[in-house]
Amino acid sequence: MKIYQILPALLLSFPAFAVPDRTLIKVNYHPDEIHYIHKNKTVKCSQNKQGGVVLGCARDKKRLTLQIDCANRLILVDVFSTDREIEIHGDLKKDSCEYQEVLDHELTHMDLHADALESVLNQGMSDILDAFNAQFKKGKGCQASTEAASRAFDRFVQKYQKEDKRINQEFDRDDVDSVLQNCKTPPKVNVSYTPVDVKYVSVNRAECLRKKMQCFEKKGKKQCEPIKMLSCTDMPISFKSEIRTYLGQVNIVISAPEIKTKVLSRYQPRSCEYEMLKDFELEWVDEIEEALYDFADGVEPAVKQVYNQALQQEYSGQKLNKAVNDVVQKYIRRANKQIDHIESLFRPLMEQELKNKCERK
Repeated sequence: MKIYQILPALLLSFPAFAVPDRTLIKVNYHPDEIHYIHKNKTVKCSQNKQGGVVLGCARDKKRLTLQIDCANRLILVDVFSTDREIEIHGDLKKDSCEYQEVLDHELTHMDLHADALESVLNQGMSDILDAFNAQFKKGKGCQASTEAASRAFDRFVQKYQKEDKRINQEFDRDDVDSVLQNCKTPPKVNVSYTPVDVKYVSVNRAECLRKKMQCFEKKGKKQCEPIKMLSCTDMPISFKSEIRTYLGQVNIVISAPEIKTKVLSRYQPRSCEYEMLKDFELEWVDEIEEALYDFADGVEPAVKQVYNQALQQEYSGQKLNKAVNDVVQKYIRRANKQIDHIESLFRPLMEQELKNKCERK
């Protein structure tokens, strides 16, 4: 960031060209203070950032002006760098390795704007001065000299803009890759499941997503039809994962927003049959929840293992994200398969069996 500190003074003391002609050209650089933004979860950048999550961005607006005083043979170039902002992703905590890594990179982008100007400055100012002096020597007067200098100034602006874009694009990189390789943050895996209370309802027909079928031969053909169940339970389950490799975080949410047990209305609440059916269905719910806890116990160490291996091998952010997601999806498939198996083994409680249980009680 040395250029930031010395460039304004350097340009203000820019030397005169073509001393015999006594034409002086001066350049003033006016950089605004940098405004820092650290609140948004999505960082939008005007630069041509590479793919993946954008963790930081440096923005500014540039305006260059030319003023010519023919009487005093003075050419004044002003370079304004305004609306300067550095935005850091809101997920990155201040004073963290990830935050500092991104901040240093974006500050360097700001320096490179000044570097680009410095790299084309001498030649550009020389061309402007030469164009102005050439017309003066020919006796063309102020207007012709000013127009020639303006054309040279326009070429300088285009060259500066092109160089500024080139040097910043060459320096750019994938934010997540840089954070992974330089911070190597240990992974944190959070699996959450919040059990909900079972809701019991009386129904005329116990129909649920979990249907049990009975099959029989009829006229040489196998036919199947749903078993008329005395009770059944709906427990829709979904898995949602969020992988934030730049923080080393893997969040998995198991959701079962509603558990509804349906009991035939002919069995009155608090009757033996009703309570027996409730307990019977609750056993099924308990087995499903045990499978969910098994999933949580298994997926956490598996994700940490593949994550740590990827850090050691310096995977890219996209490659690491895929490796972690593959493991998560593998365990989700395994959990769903186990749930399907539990459902296949769980046979409904039939009327005679229910009657016998209550008689023995």
